[in-house]
This record gives sequence, C-alpha cells and structure tokens, in this order.
Amino acid sequence: MKLFIFVLIISVIMCGTISLPITLQQKDNNHVQPIKKKTGEDKKETHKSWEIVWHEDFQMFDSSKWTKLQRKGNIDELQFYLQENASYRDGKLYIIAKQKKHHGQQYTSSRITTKGKFEVRYGKIEIITKIPEGKGLFPAFWMLPSSGDELPEIDILEAIGSNPYKVYYVNHWEEKTKYRSYATFKIDNVATFHKYTIIWTKNSIHWYVDGKHIFTSKQGIPQEPMFFILNLAVGGTWPGNPNKHTKFPNYFIIEDLKVYKKIKSSG
Repeated sequence: MKLFIFVLIISVIMCGTISLPITLQQKDNNHVQPIKKKTGEDKKETHKSWEIVWHEDFQMFDSSKWTKLQRKGNIDELQFYLQENASYRDGKLYIIAKQKKHHGQQYTSSRITTKGKFEVRYGKIEIITKIPEGKGLFPAFWMLPSSGDELPEIDILEAIGSNPYKVYYVNHWEEKTKYRSYATFKIDNVATFHKYTIIWTKNSIHWYVDGKHIFTSKQGIPQEPMFFILNLAVGGTWPGNPNKHTKFPNYFIIEDLKVYKKIKSSG
C-alpha cells in the first residue's frame, strides 16, 4: 500500500455504471512511461475452470487464518492499530476507524493479516467489500511476499476516502529501483458492495470489478508466495488528514474472500 507522492489528474468519461479505466506504467523515480487508454476491452471474469481452495466468509474471527495486529501505522499516518477494532457481525468483517487517542496517535483502526498462516502463488482472488467515505481514510486489500521483503506488492484494491469512487489497482516491483504499474476505475455507487478480483498467473495480473476486466499488468509479475493484508489507515501524505466532515466511527466492511486455483485439464 505505497503512498502516491504525486497525483495524476485524469478526466474520466463515464460509461454506464462505471467508467472506462485509465492504465498507466510508471517508475517511482519520476520517469513516466507512455500512458495508455483502454479501448473498450471487456474480458468477462468467470468461474469456469476454477476451484475454491480457501474461503473466508467472516462469520467469526478465525485465528488459524488471520492475525490481528497491535501496532502503530506508517510513519506519516495518524492511527494506532488495535485488535478490538476488527469486529465481526452479520457475516461481515468491520474494520473500524475511531477518533480515539492511543499511544500518542489521534485515531485507532485495525489491520489484519494472513502472514505465517496462509499464502498463495498464482490463482484467482476475489473480495466483496464496501469502501468507506471521508477525507483522511485509506482502505486497502493488498499482498506482500512471505519472505518478509517489502517488494513485490500487489494492491488488489486501495482508495482514499475523499474520493472513494476512484479505486486504484497496483502492481509494485523492483528492478534496481522501485517500479509500479497501476490503473484507476471509477465506481458510481460506493454505498453498496462490489466484487474486486485479480487473476494472477506467471506472466500477468488481470484486475476485474464486478466481473468486468479493468486492467492488466505484464511487467514485474511476482513469482513467490504472498500473504493478505486488510487495513484501514487514517491520514498520511496521500489521503491527507481527516477534516470536520469526516465521520467517526467509520467502517471498511468485507463480506467475503475467496481464493481459486486453476483446474488442470484432463485432456
């Protein structure tokens, strides 16, 4: 969940319920490669040839799958992560951001991870979630290597609460310096749940929203097992700090998470 230190402002033309995506290839050292616009490609994400190998329906906290962290956030963020801010009810996980002082921080929130408990290399990963709205909020579902390295990193989704309709999909990697490729996709209704999916193969990562293809990255594809992180940060360089209009408590709500593996053909 790397912070975007600079922001590219792109006008997006709405089409139906969600807009055509913008695909970018970009070096973090400010040398920007050509920007490409999608031309209506619409690969449908289906369940054919896939089988579920891991499923979290969030009926209750499962310590065999997840660890609730108790720690400060990144250096420029304002939250302290508390185990109690991950709540389970009505078959959903609520990651709760509160305006509550703790250990020198002005806010509390939650971060849970499958590190040391579940990892995946390649496959299809899909999450059904609802993104919170409010300046200073920074929800994300992302992956890091089981080796403990900071890169590569796959951001299945991340957003900033001041513009929750614009969701980011990012692949970070490293070749002598830090690189990333990413896309944004605008959703017209954040008050409801949406399904975010990646299909990760040896040579590519494809992102989908509600079954529609958004973006493909073919550079710097991770080749090692990776674990999941779900968190809701507050404040920082990219999302900015909360203002008087930001509501607390606020919630990053997750309804379902599945991991699929490709079924090998018997032919």
